[in-house]
Amino acid sequence: MTEKRRFELVEGSSSKFWEIAVDGETMSVCYGRIGTDGTAKDKSFASAAEAEREASKLVAEKTKKGYAEVSSAGAAKPAKAAKAEAEDEAKPAKAKAAKTKAAAKTEVPKAGSPEVEALLEAIRKKHREIAAQLRGPASAEALKLLRAREVPASMLDLYAVHDGSEAELLGAYRLLPVAEIEARRAEMNEILAKNPKWRERAGAWREDWLPFMADDDGQFYCFDRAGSLDGGAPGQILSYDHETGAQREFTSFDVFVDLLTKLAKKGLLDQAAQEESDENQAKYEELYATAQNVGLAKMPAKELKKTIHKLDSMVEAAKKLAIALPLARQYPAEGDLWRVVANSAEDVPDWPLTAEAAANAERLTPSRDRPVFASTLARALHKLGRDDEALAVVTTAVKTKRHYLAQEIPTDTAPAFRVRCLERATELRPKVYELWFLLGSESTDRAQRKAALEQVVALCSDAALIRFNESHALPFKEKAEALLAKVRKG
Repeated sequence: MTEKRRFELVEGSSSKFWEIAVDGETMSVCYGRIGTDGTAKDKSFASAAEAEREASKLVAEKTKKGYAEVSSAGAAKPAKAAKAEAEDEAKPAKAKAAKTKAAAKTEVPKAGSPEVEALLEAIRKKHREIAAQLRGPASAEALKLLRAREVPASMLDLYAVHDGSEAELLGAYRLLPVAEIEARRAEMNEILAKNPKWRERAGAWREDWLPFMADDDGQFYCFDRAGSLDGGAPGQILSYDHETGAQREFTSFDVFVDLLTKLAKKGLLDQAAQEESDENQAKYEELYATAQNVGLAKMPAKELKKTIHKLDSMVEAAKKLAIALPLARQYPAEGDLWRVVANSAEDVPDWPLTAEAAANAERLTPSRDRPVFASTLARALHKLGRDDEALAVVTTAVKTKRHYLAQEIPTDTAPAFRVRCLERATELRPKVYELWFLLGSESTDRAQRKAALEQVVALCSDAALIRFNESHALPFKEKAEALLAKVRKG
């Protein structure tokens, strides 16, 4: 494994870090504000050489944006110390920003709509650092360009007051200036033109999408004027990831503005504030999930109960789909309908529909109960040849769930892919002996099997680890010892 490299960008009141490491075919990055744990992501490649090439490319991009590499000692500094140091360096810029703000206090620009003004007022009150980083009004030419793109009135109102932000506005996402919106859009369209086969992928980029917010890792919030993704509503807002494609997030920009306002009033726009406590994280997830369902049609409760009962009593998958799919399209806020569609489509099998339905059912499941459809979604993505996306789904499930993690490893997949999932799972949850047992049972690599089974024996011999679960752990130990004896004999 290559040594983790850490880069930092301290500019004005912006204080961010970005870390990268390569372990064989897997590249890991972590980014966020200095002083927080940040957001971690992994990506797998066809070879170790390809992973190294991509890492070098990303390092070059970061340094071009102004990030500077810190020493190993610097990277190992406690988060609080690193943050304090960054804040000390930023004091002159902050003082200047404060002076400018004080001078302009009586000339705070007003938005044309009460909804946008409510958002900006909440940001000024609860997130002063973010407010200080909002840019001045967009030019008349820039606003004319937005009108030509047929953006909603509320987006025009926002840009009439602030042409983007210098730093993050929501979590790791920055509001893009109009010029950068056009540059990012042109860049994505050029990539698509060079790779026309990408159009066949689910959630592939479309030329008319408008990316108006972005993070530092190739993810956008986009305005979909025509509602071109999954037959959605015109003007819907999408989230786009360069690895997994696009999915619908909100039915309109107005819904997104309302969410930002509610988060701002709770002081939860900033990623550090979101991660400050479990309570903050839960509140953020609740507000976000609620906003995702605003504007989606719901079926009358009695009619839904009757329909689900009827569907669950049916046996033939094709007949279930014939009833459930049109209703799920008509009432896209009903997770129970998408559940039936996902399970039936998997039985048919119709893997594109299974992936769509499982993703919708997962999104509509209350956050406290997630993940529920991860294994189904991962299996569907694998069947569609989208292994990196499938592995990402499994990774999220293993990170999120506390119990029964073996159930999150998809079945009915290529053995090599299952082993990849188990390798990732044991890396993330190294004390779960069931996962090690599966890896030791299924791997075709003798050395890997031996090491995994030895790990099972060691974990199941740890009295402190299994003291409340001996009846479950000891049979695994016996099975592992039996298999281990066979492996050692060769």
